Amino acid sequence: MNIPFSEKEIANIRRLPGMYGLDYPAFDHPATHKENYLANLEGHGYWVPTSNDVFWFCPTVFPDNQAKGNVHEVLKVPKDQMGGKDMFGIEWEYGADIGGSTVRPGNPALEDANEWHEKIVWPDLDSWDWQNCADRNRETLASSGLAVELVICTGWFERLVSFMDFAQAAVAMVDKNQKNAVKELFEKLTDLYIRILDKFLEYFPGLIHAVTMHDDWGGQASTFFGDKTVEEMLVAPQKRMAGYIKSKGLYAGFHCCGKIDRLLPYVEKIGYQKLEAQPLVDKDAFYQDYGKRIMLTVTADPLPENATDDDCRKAAREFVDKYFGDGKRCLFETYYSPVPYEFLKELYIYSRKKSNTF
Repeated sequence: MNIPFSEKEIANIRRLPGMYGLDYPAFDHPATHKENYLANLEGHGYWVPTSNDVFWFCPTVFPDNQAKGNVHEVLKVPKDQMGGKDMFGIEWEYGADIGGSTVRPGNPALEDANEWHEKIVWPDLDSWDWQNCADRNRETLASSGLAVELVICTGWFERLVSFMDFAQAAVAMVDKNQKNAVKELFEKLTDLYIRILDKFLEYFPGLIHAVTMHDDWGGQASTFFGDKTVEEMLVAPQKRMAGYIKSKGLYAGFHCCGKIDRLLPYVEKIGYQKLEAQPLVDKDAFYQDYGKRIMLTVTADPLPENATDDDCRKAAREFVDKYFGDGKRCLFETYYSPVPYEFLKELYIYSRKKSNTF
């Protein structure tokens, strides 16, 4: 469907507070934020969506969200109450300076991956307070006009790290005496994540549009492991999870930190339709190879401190020309590189006009 740009869309621009304390412009859109976001996932969006167009659903009913300092729902949790035990009883410590939580190393739940059968206590999902979570959030999700994206944190390797500490977890991924136990653990984790998704779909029918799975594969310099390890250990369980998400009529996204360029073929092989990566990933190379098949979360190149409104508008147009149109799509992320209001305004206006060429 093609919706031609109309000047009426920008006749009554409002300035609203957005995520992370940054103002953003609100327009008289020809479609809802949800409709545009989902259209972009299909490769034919009406304008470049931003972080303000998505409701990242991270409720406290899922213990990992508060443990990891990642709560986003109607219930507001003060920062000094973040951290604590995740759904496996692992203790996380929240650090306001990093905006998230980590497990304090030195006292791992597992010394050897083979111990997980005896030592890991699996959560009882039926004991979670699903009804209260649904009662307080349902109306907000239904009326927001935003795409609702459920976030399932601490995927496979991340979960192994939380059980074993990083060094031991990395060894377990390649140790011939532990690999089979890790594979079995990852399959059981996938079963658990599927059951968690089913619970959300039961209590929020028709209100969830996408699911993002978390699993960090790299650091600032490079990946934590090589191609063969990803192929052998991570592709199968994540492919099963992504396939299940899509079988429910939802979009499957992946949040992965680090310089993971060399592992991008596996993101596509698994079947993820969207990638939330850090600016460390070469976005220009990504768009050359994957731009028409995977929607990337993208940040803008830094603007000079003395940038004028004209500079902001020019930069926005250059951004749109690179990452939007002709089947290419992106989610513009303001967290890593906040941009001026004039940039966001031109981002919408120019991409709306350009969408007529789809």
